[in-house]
Amino acid sequence: MVKKQEYNVEVKLMQSVDMSNNTNNSGRNRTYFTSSGDTIREDCHFLCTGKPPDSEWLRETYLKDRIDNSGRLKVDENLRIKGHRNIFVVGDITDIKIMKMRKTS
Repeated sequence: MVKKQEYNVEVKLMQSVDMSNNTNNSGRNRTYFTSSGDTIREDCHFLCTGKPPDSEWLRETYLKDRIDNSGRLKVDENLRIKGHRNIFVVGDITDIKIMKMRKTS
């Protein structure tokens, strides 16, 4: 397992960053401020945010009672939609309580 210290990465939790407000618009070496007042200087960043699944259309189908409040389908331990023996679901649309990242999939 690669440790984040090997890449000089610092993880900041429970903070947000206003990406539209930076002190240098030249495209490199920008400085941002977090909601906690921390300063972040970067020359490259990756925007990785959680996004709700696009499942609104399922609310108009016979599966409407199998969708939780987050828009995810309720599945059992075998990834079957609860109450259905032959409908399987995988990916971010499931209500499985694990971190869903390509690296761990």
